[in-house]
Amino acid sequence: MRNYYQDFKNLHDLIKPIRGRAEEVRPIGQRRRTWERIEMDGDIVACRLYDTQVVRYYPDGRIGVRCAGWQSPLTAEFIHTHSPWQCFKRNNKLWVMVPNGERKYMHYPIPSEGELQFRIEGNYSDKDELQFRIEGSHWVPVGDVVIEKQVVNRERAKAARAPYKPFLEWAKTFLKMSDGWIMHATRKEVMTRDEQRYHYSHFRSQDLLELMLDEAGYLRGICCVLGGRGDAIDSRVAEVVNETVEWSGPRTVKVEYYDYKYRFELLRARVYRMVDGESDIYDKVQVQATTRTQSGIV
Repeated sequence: MRNYYQDFKNLHDLIKPIRGRAEEVRPIGQRRRTWERIEMDGDIVACRLYDTQVVRYYPDGRIGVRCAGWQSPLTAEFIHTHSPWQCFKRNNKLWVMVPNGERKYMHYPIPSEGELQFRIEGNYSDKDELQFRIEGSHWVPVGDVVIEKQVVNRERAKAARAPYKPFLEWAKTFLKMSDGWIMHATRKEVMTRDEQRYHYSHFRSQDLLELMLDEAGYLRGICCVLGGRGDAIDSRVAEVVNETVEWSGPRTVKVEYYDYKYRFELLRARVYRMVDGESDIYDKVQVQATTRTQSGIV
């Protein structure tokens, strides 16, 4: 059975430190990539990415992974390269796929703080090596792994969304009557020229939600939330104007403005997303690791 600790200890001893450095630097990959290194932390062999010991090998066979808050694809790639397990980013979290000995892979989220440790289950001698390889490695977490997930509290979500129901009913009727189109002329009435170019994420959610609570703000609210060509299902040129712009000095250019066609479902989804983001509608529950990644992990 492979001794990961000894393998990485030997690798550490084999790599020569870079000369002329105040601290000992042993690059674990290319010599120029000094931000990726291997080092000894007491009797622990650590694979370090920038200032974080991301993968740690212990003399007793334990292996730990950590990210210190850096839930990034770069960290995932480093763990994937320098640990026994696959690692990737999904649902805004880093995940390691750890074989459980039954030809299945358990998916564990790497916590933003602290270290996730595993050890090989069972005592294997040399004669067990063949069977060990056939059945697959059996890794188990060290200690209790607490995985917290955010779930929507339906009652609180319903209560938070209720004040915006009149706006959504009005918007549904508006889009039905216009066959989904929001005209450039309509947008000109309630928005500045700069605002007409904004994506809805440019506006503060609190400001948009406030518009939707007052019937006088409904028209501006729908124009702000449904803005931009990328989200439209159809478009057509509504106006072509000459405007002066500053490109290495003032220039006059032709600018096209469009009518856009949208689906009501997009508007509803965005409104609910804003409401949910500004409201306390989530509960935290503890879940077990499964053979798949999970959404809502915190």
